[in-house]
Amino acid sequence: MKNKTILVSILMSLVVSLGFSQGNFSQSDRAGRMQILQQFDKDGDGVLSPQERALADEYLKKMQDERDAKEAEFAAGIIEKFDLDKDGKLDKTELLAYLKTQRNSAPPAMQPRISPEMIQKYDKDGDGQLNREEMEQMRKDSYARFQELVKKYDTDGDGQLNYEERAKMLEENPDLGRRMRRN
Repeated sequence: MKNKTILVSILMSLVVSLGFSQGNFSQSDRAGRMQILQQFDKDGDGVLSPQERALADEYLKKMQDERDAKEAEFAAGIIEKFDLDKDGKLDKTELLAYLKTQRNSAPPAMQPRISPEMIQKYDKDGDGQLNREEMEQMRKDSYARFQELVKKYDTDGDGQLNYEERAKMLEENPDLGRRMRRN
């Protein structure tokens, strides 16, 4: 029984990694596909038959329809609350008013944090805050640093850092890992 469980697990992993559907998927996408496979693979063979696939597709469509309905309801509530001229649309002023409430109500974990060291480095006028120009300079410098890191650690030359390349970068630059976790 243990060998069969291991075999099914390996088969399901292969099905997902080789393209349960086509495309490159993130870890969470693969996990979701594994969950669908486990939920609808009634015969446990690690593959969805046409009937099992039809049930899975029906389920996924229903879930998407429910998400779409919730999003439409949410959007309607926003328009109702912020559409001051009642034309059924948000103009620039109305949209900015909505966005301001979102920025102010975002949980602290979702608000961008800039370390005191970065503020000190880029705060040219000494007011303790970063204005637009100072933020732009920080962004440019950060992007240039990122490009340097990609050039240095991108050993396969694809323009991206895969897991192994990131691991090596963080091993050689432990301060980057601390900054990434802090932000």
